[in-house]
This record gives sequence, structure tokens and C-alpha cells, in this order.
Amino acid sequence: MSKRRGIRFIAFLMAFTMVSLAALTGCGGTGKTSEPEKTDKDNPDNAIVLKVSEYGAVGDGVTDDGPAIDSVLDMAKLKGQNDTPVVIEFEKDKSYYFKELYGDTAIFELSRYKNLTLRGDNTTIMMDKSGKLRRYLNADFAENIAVEGFNFKFSQPWYTLSDVDAFHPGTPDSGSADQPYIDITTEKTLGITETYTPDNRTAFGLPYTEGVNRSHMYIDRIEVLDAGTQKYRVYFQDWDDLRTKMTFLEEYKLQFMLGIPYWDRGESSDGSGSIVVTNTTNFDMKDVNVWASTSFVFHMRNNYGDFNMKNCNVTTEPGTDGAWAAQVDIFHLKENRCKFVIEDCLLEKANDDVFNLSTTYLYVDKIMSETEFNMYCKEFDGNYYMPLEAGDTITLINEASGAFVGRTKIKQVVEQNGATNHVIVEDPLELNGYGTAVYVDSLGQPGSVIRNCTISGTYRFRTPVTIENCTLNTVYAWIDNIPGVEGPLPRDITFKNCVFKSLKAQDPKVSYMSPDYMMQLGTTCNIGSGVQPHYYAENILFEDCDIDPKLIDFMGNTAYVSFVKDGKEYYSVKPEE
Repeated sequence: MSKRRGIRFIAFLMAFTMVSLAALTGCGGTGKTSEPEKTDKDNPDNAIVLKVSEYGAVGDGVTDDGPAIDSVLDMAKLKGQNDTPVVIEFEKDKSYYFKELYGDTAIFELSRYKNLTLRGDNTTIMMDKSGKLRRYLNADFAENIAVEGFNFKFSQPWYTLSDVDAFHPGTPDSGSADQPYIDITTEKTLGITETYTPDNRTAFGLPYTEGVNRSHMYIDRIEVLDAGTQKYRVYFQDWDDLRTKMTFLEEYKLQFMLGIPYWDRGESSDGSGSIVVTNTTNFDMKDVNVWASTSFVFHMRNNYGDFNMKNCNVTTEPGTDGAWAAQVDIFHLKENRCKFVIEDCLLEKANDDVFNLSTTYLYVDKIMSETEFNMYCKEFDGNYYMPLEAGDTITLINEASGAFVGRTKIKQVVEQNGATNHVIVEDPLELNGYGTAVYVDSLGQPGSVIRNCTISGTYRFRTPVTIENCTLNTVYAWIDNIPGVEGPLPRDITFKNCVFKSLKAQDPKVSYMSPDYMMQLGTTCNIGSGVQPHYYAENILFEDCDIDPKLIDFMGNTAYVSFVKDGKEYYSVKPEE
């Protein structure tokens, strides 16, 4: 047993012993000497309520409450045996500060917990990222988890705006010989005294345009010019149309926004999310505000049952002039069998997508017959972590030729282990071949609903979903597939009674993506190949929406799209063969 785990076990044993003695003697007192159990009308029947104050949590925003919360979580697991519901109760309006939790990277580590509710009431959770903490919550292989009444924030700055002092566009394709860079003076110190190279090669900064642009400039390294006066040189990776973005930054005299090193997405230790839920059945979250996130806010994958997210807002803290609440996606949802209901949310100030509802690619790498083959997942070195099942619907396409190979169901999963994803399907696939792309349609969070939300920024909807009674302040939107990255082919996507407002500026240098459109809709083959796809997006409906079809790029008419008002179709698009 490691020293840290040994200390944790001793603390837990002492807490359990004290609670047990109190129960036997019937005595009261302070600390953990009384049995903190009760039931009331707001809790599940026969729920055990554990008050964090009775486990030593102070909630003054200064004292590290990590050890106390670690103890109460241990007690919750003990008390929750035999499916007994447990509620962990935090005090109203208090702020709980966290820096260390015995080496854990999440404040609430809920792996394999069942029937647990974390309950606050305008309760603030403050994460100090100078230690090992990187996530507010992690639930894996859990069941029936509820979280309510919290504000999540960091205890230190996680980004800074900066003035640009010098531009050096460098020489294209010159590698390190003449690399592009800018010199900056930051409003907040980066806290570095020597060259910083991000672990995560997709770490970026961007021109600050108050939410009307999303021009990622991918950082290679940051050199210190003068730490005392907060002057630095930022070198960029020479790709993704970097020089156009540098010209835009210079011409409009914009500030450059970037994350604080070691506390932003530049570090792979961020764990791909602030609130991560995987392999879990049933999850509820309500009355939650996330004021700071340097990775995906809600990264939820490989889940089952029902996921309900009500009044879960991602924006900056009230009373601040914050520019950045989420560095990357707010809702990053892939490979889920669960249904999401997301309602009454304010979602804004993200430097990437507000929604990314999609699935991951598989590719055929071995064919046994017209109904039997193996697939590998390029994103995860062959592994496809969501268990496939008989009855799953899959779509196969040839991205090189544009051919539709077929849509069928899995009849049998012969083996799924590592890079082996061996299946037998119901229908013969004559056009199947090595490198054929495969989408598992039934793993796209089927039947999900987004309602009564205000959404500002960019978003991607690629799996079946209904978006209703929402305001979508749109920088750009994708209802399409991206070869080699994300799918599936969009189907059964309905916008109902929604208002679309384009945030695109008139000047094309300011616009993100196309200066003429706010949305692209349809399908594509290998990007840049010019091949016409013969697989299409299907059943895309705009019903009683305030939207101008002229602001949509229909991508060569590769989708079946209908616009309906008061029950009558007034505009439609169909594929062109």
C-alpha cells in the first residue's frame, strides 16, 4: 500500500470508528462523533444523508476541504452498500476550496458509486490547479448519480489577454528554420521563467473578438523575453491557415488570448474534461453553473439509461468581465446509448463548440465474407471502447469513391477485444472493402432533446436530436460528417420553434469559416478530393423556426432538408445525383 493510500485508509477507519461509537453510545458532540443520518421529503425513500460539515469540511473558501470530502465519499460508499441511497449535503452559499485529495485528479471521484446524490444550494466548489487536481467530477462505471446546486470555478486565473507587440509570419513550409511567431505583453503573468512546450499539441490561443470568431492558432512553444514585464514570444505550428489568422490579428489590432501554462488544455493531464461521465447508467444534474473549464466541460461517453441536465449553465462568473468559460467543447457527447435531455441552459463563452453530438469512425481492415468483417478505430489505436451489440445499426461508406456501401444491423459480435471488432451483419455488403468507413448509428445518444436553451458560438449536430424552443446565436454550425474524424451521416435532426441569429461579421476577414454562411449541411467525401458523395443526410427538419435558408451552405445538395411553417413546407432541398 502506498503512503498516500495508507494515510487515506487510516483517516477513513478513524472516521468510521468514531461514527460507530457515537451510534452505540448515543452521545452528541462536534466533528464526526454523531451519526449524520436523516431522511426528508426531498430525498429518496430511506436515504442516508451525510453532512459534510460533520466530517470536518469548513467551506470558508480558504481551508483545503479535500481530506474531509475524501472521508465523506468513503463513508458514502460504505453506507451505500446493498443499493441504499446516499445524499452528501453541502451547506448553502458556502465556498469549498480543494487542492489535494490523496493524489486523485478529480474533486468528486465517483467511479463505481451507486445511488449517490451530491447536493449543494448555491454552493461553490473551488479547484486549485497548482496541485494534481484537474477535474471537478469523474464518474466511471457508476449508476444513478445526481448532482445539484453547485457553482464550479478555479481558484486562480486560467487565461490571460495580451497585447501583440510584434508579428513575424515566417516562411511557409520552412519548418523550424523560419517559424511564425508573435511577441506579446500579457495582462497576467504566465508564471514561467523558461521555454514552455505544451504536452497537448492541439493547445491554442486565438484573437479575442468577444465571441464572434473562433480562429484557433495552435501553439508550438512559448519563450520568455522578460518575465518581470510579462513579455513572451509565442511560436505557432504552421498549419490551419495560420497566416490568414495572423493577418486578421494584426490588421484589426486585436488582443491575443491564451491559457496559463500548466493550467490550461496545453497539459494532457487535464483528463479530457472538467465533468467526465463514462460507462455510467443514469445521471442527473440540475442547478449547476460552470464558470471555468480548460478542457471539455461535459465529456460524456459510453453511457446508458437517461441523462437529464437541467439549468446547467456554462458562462463566466457573475460580477466579472470574464471572456472565457470553456476553452473547448461544452457538451462533448459520443458513443452513448443513453438519451440526453438538456434544458433551460445558458451556454456561452466557449472557445470551441457548444455542442459536439457525434460518433467516432471505424474502418474495415479485414473481410471474411460479404457479411463478416473486422473493424478498427483509428482514433484510439484500433480500440473501440463502447461494447457493440447484436441489433446495432451501422452505416458503411467509401470515402474515396463516394459510394454508399450499405446500412445494416449487426447480427453477431464474434469478438471485441483491443483492435479486434469482429462482427457478422444481417445483409451482404458487396461493395465492402479494405478502408471502408463505418459508423455505428445506434450509439449516437438516440432520442436526445435540447430545449429552452440559449446557445452562443459554434455547434455540431451529427446524431439524431430534437432542438426545440432554443435561441441559437451562431458563429458557425456543422450538420455533416468529417471523413476520418467524426460521423455519422446526419439523420433525424429536428429544429423546432428555434430562433437563429448569425454572429458572423460582414468583413470576411473577421468571419469564422465562410463569410456568406452560418451553417453547412450535407455530406462529404475525403476532404479536398472533390468527389461527389452518394450517401446523404436524411430527414433534416426546420419546423416553425426563424431562419434564413440563404445562410446555409447545402454542400452540393447532399441532404434531404425541409423547412416548414404552420404545417406547410415552404422550402426544401434534395440530393442531386
